[in-house]
Amino acid sequence: MRYVTFEQLVPPRHFLPAEVQRLGVLNNCSENNIVVINGALEVTPCDGDTLMQCVAQAFADAGLFREVVVLDSCLYPAGDSLAHTLTQQEVQRLCRDLDVDMLYVIDFGCVSIEYHGEDVRLTYKQYLVAQTYVPTRTKPANTHILSTVMPHNAIIDHRMERHLSATARVLAQLAVERYAPHWDVVERAFYTGFDRRLKDATLYVHEDNWQGALDLWRSYGTGRRPQQKLVALYNEALYHELHDSIATAIDCLDKAQAYAADTTAVDSARVWEWLDYYGTDDYPYTDYQRIQGYRQKLQQRQKDIDNLHLISQ
Repeated sequence: MRYVTFEQLVPPRHFLPAEVQRLGVLNNCSENNIVVINGALEVTPCDGDTLMQCVAQAFADAGLFREVVVLDSCLYPAGDSLAHTLTQQEVQRLCRDLDVDMLYVIDFGCVSIEYHGEDVRLTYKQYLVAQTYVPTRTKPANTHILSTVMPHNAIIDHRMERHLSATARVLAQLAVERYAPHWDVVERAFYTGFDRRLKDATLYVHEDNWQGALDLWRSYGTGRRPQQKLVALYNEALYHELHDSIATAIDCLDKAQAYAADTTAVDSARVWEWLDYYGTDDYPYTDYQRIQGYRQKLQQRQKDIDNLHLISQ
């Protein structure tokens, strides 16, 4: 098996009601939100205002709202150790005062700095916890826990602020992706082998010549052996997925499944044992199991396409 990666447009995790036109972004980070994460040697509080400004700018750039409003001051600036979950009365008051329909409240932000050896290689890990509120609900509508890692070969000096600003922008983009269609990188497997047609088709895939690869796969599938037909149909399903012809791709898998010799279902316990022992995810799935797994991914992809069509209407 070989693997190929490509980007797919996916729908947001959360859909915004049509009446939500104005967003308020608030800083609810306490000055004492300092914790040790994963044994990091140094952890510093993240500037809530920096995160707030980055998140607000990212939402504004995405065009999801008619207007994005920022509350300049922290909601609870005095030394509480934990952020407060807003009550419905507080949410209603803030929405009324700011003239917004929804609140995006940053509750927690911190940065951990890990050192790696004497060369002072650093890894910056920045974390963001935020909640969204609407006036009609008694509890937060959604809770987001986001993180990003940015390794740097640098010492802690005046460049620290630049690194933290960069990670804050990454976190802000992750926050926006919860509400906006965005591109995700996916990985797919396809069959290769010693046959010249399969070898050449693999080269075509890496050259992004999918029509050439499809022609060779179909030629290989004209052979007499059932395995040849299975390989050709499975790989053809990948071609159709790339062209968003999901129904055709699933039909190819249905035909390929008829040539699978071993129809034993996946034993999840054995997969986890493999991962635990070998530390890799290259579990030796049978052809049937691989087809079943790919079909599930295609079914999810079809749901994503349907949701994207709903958003565009």
